[in-house]
Amino acid sequence: METDAHPATGLSAIVAKEIRIMLVRLDLKQSELAARLGVNEMWLSRRLRGAQPIDLNDLQRIAETLGVEVTDLLPRPNEGRTVATAGEPARTAAYATGGAASRNEINVR
Repeated sequence: METDAHPATGLSAIVAKEIRIMLVRLDLKQSELAARLGVNEMWLSRRLRGAQPIDLNDLQRIAETLGVEVTDLLPRPNEGRTVATAGEPARTAAYATGGAASRNEINVR
């Protein structure tokens, strides 16, 4: 039985966010993706909420079902990652989802 004792963090959580963004772009409901994957909605929901990590095999199945490449569901370099340069404090690079800036327009300064 799966538990929420160890929620997914790091890359798995970022990938889950990318999948949710892709669902919006494709105008696809989570329940529809679950049906296409042949899994129940709880299985998918747990992964997209971060309660269960997304493994590589699941990521491949999800990408194929959505009709995208696995790399389309991975973060771009420096997205959501902590960066630092010599003599400066670390800061987080992120992109806006729905704001004025797009993923390709974000620069870390």
